[in-house]
Amino acid sequence: MRQRLKEDSIPVTDKVHCPNPRCSTLMSTKEAIWHPVLVYGFGARACYNFHGNFCVYCRVPWHENMTCAEYKRRNTTSLVEESKLKIW
Repeated sequence: MRQRLKEDSIPVTDKVHCPNPRCSTLMSTKEAIWHPVLVYGFGARACYNFHGNFCVYCRVPWHENMTCAEYKRRNTTSLVEESKLKIW
């Protein structure tokens, strides 16, 4: 019950799930651990539960040595699938 209340208290615009299918922890973008080591992009975060690195903007595992724009250019199919999910 406490977890549900915590999740409900996160503003919709700040909600992010860990992209690892074994984890998928819901957290706020502020809760996700900022990774100063991954300075290539400002979106680098780590899940506080799984501790895996991910991009808070692209909402995918961390795209090392690529900006978000480069990642999106190279991975258009995942963006198409994501847009289908947003319709529902």
